Amino acid sequence: MLVALAPPVAANGPRKLYPTVEGAQAQRSNVLTRAAGTDPSLTYQGGVDGIGVTTGAPQVYVVFWGAQWGTATPPGSTHFSNDTAGVAPRVEALLAGIGTNDEHWSGVMTQYCEGVPAGTITCPSIAPHVPYPMGGVLAGTWNDTGAVVPAAATYSQLASEALRAAAHFGNTTPASNRNAQYVIVSPKGTHPDGFGAGGGFCAWHSYVSTSAGDIAFTNLPYLPDSGVSCGVNFVNPGSAGVLDGVSIVEGHEYAETITDQNPSGGWLDNQGLENADKCAWVNSGPGRAQNVPLATGTFAMQSTWSNDGSACLIAHETWGVPGLPDDFVVNLAPRTGFANPGGSVETELSATTITGNPQPVDLSASGVPLDTDVFFSPASISSDDISSVTIATSDTTPFGTYPITLTVTGAVTRSATFVLSVGGPAAPLADGVPVTGISGAADSAQYWYLDVPASQDLVDISLSGGSGDADLYVRRGAPPSPDVFDCKSASGSNLEACLQYANGGGRLYVLVYGAQPFAEVTLTNASAFPIPVFTGSPERWLEGSAGTRVYFWITVPPGKRRLTVRTSGTHGDVDLYVRRAGLPGPIANLCASERRGRRGESCRISDPLGGSYYIVIQGYTDFNHLTLRATYH
Repeated sequence: MLVALAPPVAANGPRKLYPTVEGAQAQRSNVLTRAAGTDPSLTYQGGVDGIGVTTGAPQVYVVFWGAQWGTATPPGSTHFSNDTAGVAPRVEALLAGIGTNDEHWSGVMTQYCEGVPAGTITCPSIAPHVPYPMGGVLAGTWNDTGAVVPAAATYSQLASEALRAAAHFGNTTPASNRNAQYVIVSPKGTHPDGFGAGGGFCAWHSYVSTSAGDIAFTNLPYLPDSGVSCGVNFVNPGSAGVLDGVSIVEGHEYAETITDQNPSGGWLDNQGLENADKCAWVNSGPGRAQNVPLATGTFAMQSTWSNDGSACLIAHETWGVPGLPDDFVVNLAPRTGFANPGGSVETELSATTITGNPQPVDLSASGVPLDTDVFFSPASISSDDISSVTIATSDTTPFGTYPITLTVTGAVTRSATFVLSVGGPAAPLADGVPVTGISGAADSAQYWYLDVPASQDLVDISLSGGSGDADLYVRRGAPPSPDVFDCKSASGSNLEACLQYANGGGRLYVLVYGAQPFAEVTLTNASAFPIPVFTGSPERWLEGSAGTRVYFWITVPPGKRRLTVRTSGTHGDVDLYVRRAGLPGPIANLCASERRGRRGESCRISDPLGGSYYIVIQGYTDFNHLTLRATYH
């Protein structure tokens, strides 16, 4: 018999969404942020209801929900007649395999903890850490297939099913649910919480408060229904990759639940991303999604964020193993900085004991450029302490990029690298005037500044063209660096964009940074006060002189099939440009219409991603009596 639990506290709780493949790629290629970014690290948020992370052996209970799964053969198994892709046995095998075969994927999560102040980056050894899940995390499965489930279950219905699952498994006290999570797997053809119907996600996790404690649960839809958008063949080709997304997505949700059990009280970065969000749908480089062998099979898995490596890692040594010798890790914040000759930069070096006991350590620096000094305050600390580091250049320090190694020596030796860029003053940028032919070496830093008038609302700064790989960073009031910035765009190519809200004008600093050697890159910028346009409502009687730009924007909901933008009634010749999440122009645009003569221009964008689309009309000649219309359907 099921024991009744108290209902969820709200009909809609704190979902942490896992975007589709397209959504994650759009986030990387169109950086749009109002928040200031200062460090890529996750920080502890202080917990919710006293819970930050999973601190005991993780227990995952899986519910296959709904009569639409069909008949289980043999009875009680997870082989259902309507599960044509084999999702159910794959989920069961994955969770039974996590923590087996000496896998190190789970080791990444063990560096995170609770019981530390909010804002903590590195966990001391005495704090309660996420444990390594020895021998699998699957605690039970339930075929709750007695009734047909809604075609589009709401948040409240999913939460209620999680409560029923807790009662089914006998977890009726806060203690029994402290380290538990419940995965509600919906059948083929359903759309839980809008999945596959414009929702723009592959899964999410949340929690609800009940008389049996806080219940952590995951909404896991039938992922093959969304094809490549939710990971089909993301790692493996052909039939071997049909269920890639199932293991990638459920692994993602499991990793985020144990490091942020009650969202958002666990570990998040300054943009609100959890440890797996930062590495979602990465398909290249060391942090790419790849196959992980477990005792129950080989599974496509994504990497997760490691604070101590400042990177997406697919494997990591386990923290907190008892009986190991004294050891510590070292962290820098920030890790990069820029100075004119004669200037200085500062960073904080923190040492944190991870096994054994704290110990005294000495600090030193190497790789320091000519006529530059490094000062530690204090010069000797313990392996659970912080030293402020000042790197002071002189008027004769040569221009260049210098990786400075900061070494911490005790019973063991650990080090971290600070990248110092020394260069001349930032060069001015003129509004709308591109800078061409920019080239640089790996780790090179080149700076510009742009004075934005108070009359402008948006500033768009973009990179394009050339070869190699340059990244773009923007910061208000001071030069940015690769880990101190207001906006970052680092796509792995030279197609970068930062759209900044001007907030009353002021000086913006721009950094073009060499992720790899690059050449002949173009830097462009534009500022505007866009006018909103609404679908079907025309903007009439537009006019301007040759070279004039008039900006507009429209918000397109997810799931639309086409966005169409047209001009008509032209007395004169104009050009039309459209771009998502950025101010468009002749160089940076998603669609350009440049027909010469007094003819209307038209841009059509099929299957547009949801979000803000910006439109510009640019006068090729003087123009008047122009009408603009934007529609989507």
